[in-house]
Amino acid sequence: MSLRRFLDAPDARAAGLSGHLIGLAAGIAAVLIVVLPAAWGLRHLAAGTVPAAFMLLGLGTVGTLAGGLAVLVVARRQGRAWTALAGPGFGAGPVAQGFVIFGLIGILFFAGAIALDEQPPIWRINATTLGYAAFGLVAMLAIAAAEEIVFRAYLPQGIRTRLPSGLATVVLTSVLFGILHGLGEGWPGVAYRVVLALAMFQAIAVTGNIGAAIGAHAANNLMALTIASVDQPVRVLALLELPGTEPALDIWSVLAFSLRCLVFIATLQLWQRHCHKKLEIARNRGYP
Repeated sequence: MSLRRFLDAPDARAAGLSGHLIGLAAGIAAVLIVVLPAAWGLRHLAAGTVPAAFMLLGLGTVGTLAGGLAVLVVARRQGRAWTALAGPGFGAGPVAQGFVIFGLIGILFFAGAIALDEQPPIWRINATTLGYAAFGLVAMLAIAAAEEIVFRAYLPQGIRTRLPSGLATVVLTSVLFGILHGLGEGWPGVAYRVVLALAMFQAIAVTGNIGAAIGAHAANNLMALTIASVDQPVRVLALLELPGTEPALDIWSVLAFSLRCLVFIATLQLWQRHCHKKLEIARNRGYP
């Protein structure tokens, strides 16, 4: 299944672009309804502390899930099928595949950064940070699933009903994703998220479903939280920190991340070909 077929889901035309924008608005409203009152209630927590970091992650997870669930509810009301949003063959296998491949590549890149850094890394492995990592794993999988459904399936399939090409749809929604997620970090933050969005679209093109994109997205976010945290409010719970490394993104961060994404896509393609070849051999031998 190509990316074009994924974006051209037949049931998306019933709702049209206006219907999908209504779904997106419902998702944003759900996020605000959940996050704003909770953030107001937690305003007295001191920033940079362990309780604040846990609550910040929990609040972000619940808010994102609320938005994703609202979009799914609207999608079902519009007659959208889950199979069209997830793609054929979606399941735990593709999610694990994307998570492991992207995670291992990220670890290799971080290992290279550590080797090049003149100062040794700061390790913070204890019961608290390990618990935070486990909590972060569940949270990042949930957040990635919600965001991939909205920004790589529901919204692009709706926009595609009005745009002449799939490429225009991919570029437009990737830029929108970058602006919504990285505007507070300036143009490098936007560019970083645009690269992530483009890579996730390519993962869908390779596999035919959003599973690998969810796994890779989750691995990227989890590493940012626990291995070399770039988020000041949760830096206190990072398992590993590179001293002297500024948390702000710059052009070199974007270029390094772009290279990591290219390696991920190439590895994913090779793995898919290997799996298809094994399946073809099994079928030729008479196995089901």
